[in-house]
Order: sequence, then structure tokens, then C-alpha cells
Amino acid sequence: MSASQAVAKPGAYRVLLVTGLDGGCGMTAFWDQLRAESGIATVNSFDATAATPTAAQLDPYDLVVTDSDCEGFGSHGAALGNKLVSYVKQGGVVVEYALGADTDAQQDDITGAWVSDGYSPFIAGSAVDDADTLGTFNASSPLMAGVGSLAADCDTNSTLAPGATSVARWTNGDQAVAYKGQAIVVNASVEDGCSWSNGFPRMIGFPRLTLNAVKWRGRHYLSVKRAGKGKGRVKSSPAGIKCGKKCSATYNFGRTVKLSAKAKTGSKFTGWSGGVCQGKKKTCKVTMDATEHVKAKFKLST
Repeated sequence: MSASQAVAKPGAYRVLLVTGLDGGCGMTAFWDQLRAESGIATVNSFDATAATPTAAQLDPYDLVVTDSDCEGFGSHGAALGNKLVSYVKQGGVVVEYALGADTDAQQDDITGAWVSDGYSPFIAGSAVDDADTLGTFNASSPLMAGVGSLAADCDTNSTLAPGATSVARWTNGDQAVAYKGQAIVVNASVEDGCSWSNGFPRMIGFPRLTLNAVKWRGRHYLSVKRAGKGKGRVKSSPAGIKCGKKCSATYNFGRTVKLSAKAKTGSKFTGWSGGVCQGKKKTCKVTMDATEHVKAKFKLST
């Protein structure tokens, strides 16, 4: 996100639903259950049937969720795709629900750079609308943590895009959940008339999966605590941490952060502890695929 925007603390994620659901379909059940998930602070919506969100409207959010059915994105599909690419490049996470990739209803498609530059995990397919439930899935994937069940009435036969990773399929064999970079796609619609009715009970699967996406692929906190009786400082590259004035920062998923410790006169750096940083070397590299807490120890040298 842009440097001027504050970033949510862990467990305080802000979500924007960019929808093409004008015409009475609604996403009330999904909204309500997503708001109820522990870790979600804000859920707002943007009606993309008549306009495209600007970078300034996307930037404050940790996660953008897209879905479209009734009215679709109209002529805004390409512009929306371009904006989503810019958002992801800045570290944002996108969860794309299936009807943004439905070739049977061109007004629904998210196109532009989202497709042409290969950001979407799916190659758009035709609507199938089977009454499917979760079939085979990778139980070790962070996306599927706590997802006990999924069911979809509105889905497609979309295929996996090059470079994407599948983590779940429906019982009919079609792709159900996949990811590529900070983009996650779920082959279902979460509008009220699809995944939440027609004989299927309301389940926690989709909101939980959505939360999992930002917890895993989103920006993560790195904090440093100085310990011991000695004095010293810790700096990070890229910039963000400069202890003791600023001992924590947020970095995009997958970023490698180099921490460097330097003792002040009369003190000695004795080592790292906590998280991935261990040992007595004065530098430590942290890959930001989770929140990390690191301790730097200094002792008096006399």
C-alpha cells in the first residue's frame, strides 16, 4: 500500500468487497459472517456496476474481495483488472470469487492486466452451476485451515492458470480453490442466491477461507525487542525498523528483511532469539510469510 496509509495490526484486517451485484442479489449472509470472523475489523463495500474503485479507495484495505452475478462489472471489467494488479503489486491481497471469471456472461468478467498479465489463478470458463460440495483438498494449506466444508450452487468449469497452485476441488472434479501470488480464487459465488441457499445450510467455509487468505498472503508485522543490560540498536533493510525509536514495521508477504545489530560503546551484542533469528551473527534475514517477533540481546562489555 502507499506509504501514507496506515496498516492494520494483526487481527484487525480491513476488507473491501468490490461487487457487481446490483439488481437485488445481495451478499448479506457472507458480509455478516465475514464481519463475525475473529480478526476482521472492517467490512465495507464498493458497487462496481457503475464505477471502478480508485487506488485511493483500495489502498486503506488489507484485502479486496470481488464477486459478480446479477449486473456484473459492465464496461468496467478491464479497468477493475488494472486496478487490482496495481493493488497486488503494493502488497494487497485479492480473493476473487468465481463469477468474475465466467465467459458466459461477459459483463461479469474481470479482464485487463488481471488476465493479460497472468495475475488471476484461473483461466475463465463457462458457468456450470452444479450443486457441488468440497471434494479433495490440501488440508495442510493455510487457506484451508478451519474450513470444515464448502458448498456451491453457482460455479464454473474454469481451469488452472499457468503458475497457479490448486488446493481444493469440487466433488465433480472442477477446481474449487487456487492461488497465485497474492491472488486467491474460489470457484463459487457468495451472493445470497447461490452458495448460501438452495438446500445448503449456511456454513463458515467461505468467510473463514477469505480470512485465511489475508492472514497468510497479506502484509506481516516484524517486531524487535532489545534485551539485556547493554545498549545497542537494530536497523532493517528495507527500511522500517530503527530501534529504539521504531521497533516494528509491516512488510509485504514474501519480502526478505535484513536485520542488523550494532552495540554502543561499552556494550556488546550477544545474539538473537525468537522466531527465525538465532545465533550470534550481527545480521539476520527474515522472510515475511508470517508475523515475526525477534529479540536482540546486548550486554555490558566491562
